[in-house]
Amino acid sequence: MKLNSLKSAIRAFEKNQKHIPDLQHIFGQVRRGAKHSISLTRRGNVKDASAQLKECEQLIKRGIAKAGKDVDIASQGFYREAIEEYVEGKLYWSFVADKEIEFPNYIKLTFWDMLGGWSDFTGELIRRAISLAHEADIREIEKLKTITEKVVEIFSQASFSGKLRNKYDATERNLKRLEEILYELKLKG
Repeated sequence: MKLNSLKSAIRAFEKNQKHIPDLQHIFGQVRRGAKHSISLTRRGNVKDASAQLKECEQLIKRGIAKAGKDVDIASQGFYREAIEEYVEGKLYWSFVADKEIEFPNYIKLTFWDMLGGWSDFTGELIRRAISLAHEADIREIEKLKTITEKVVEIFSQASFSGKLRNKYDATERNLKRLEEILYELKLKG
């Protein structure tokens, strides 16, 4: 029995592993940057949030280039987590800034990234609604509820399991929470 295929697999693995620490660091920065952009957007600082998202995009580009052919970047958990966080940040920023959603072509987005990002985006809408509730801005909260209803409606057309089922359930809970916030405000009004 020849073991050439095993030796070849070991060489490929070693090439892959050589890049992993640097890539984990880069995509850790992407994840932190995306979270920071969400925080900035939450406080209404869309200009700095936009700049933070652009930094994330440059880091993603650098990480993808560094991975090259040695690492199947899309299969790496740290990449998937960072990209999902980036998608959430980009969606939330686009919503608050009232801009079209545009993702650079070089970012390898999967349905996991998009569905996870959209689900988490509805969580940001809850936080926004809570802030608006202090101002009793019912019209704006109704807009947030309408968007969340549309996301839930689209999600409900698929049969999810596992992590995506959890994301769908979270989106449903976010809609329920928005309904509760509106109900409480209308009772007080």
